[in-house]
Order: sequence, then structure tokens, then C-alpha cells
Amino acid sequence: MPKDSSPTIQGFRVRAVRVPMTEPHKTASGVITESPLVLTDVV
Repeated sequence: MPKDSSPTIQGFRVRAVRVPMTEPHKTASGVITESPLVLTDVV
């Protein structure tokens, strides 16, 4: 296989989202109702 046929990254996109939790998680400092996630697209 030729060396120049390897995949290359053309770009990427990063998005932050907050997903609501079906059952809130109780802690000593309060209640966690959503889960923060980072979505990454590599093209």
C-alpha cells in the first residue's frame, strides 16, 4: 500500500451538550439533574 493513501483529518467539530437524567442523582451538595457531554466529529 502506498504511503500517501493513509487517512487524513480534514476537519473536526466539537459540541458541548447537557443531557437531562431520567433519575436525578442526590449528593451531599445537591441534586444532579443533567449530565454534561462533549460530542466530537472528525471528518
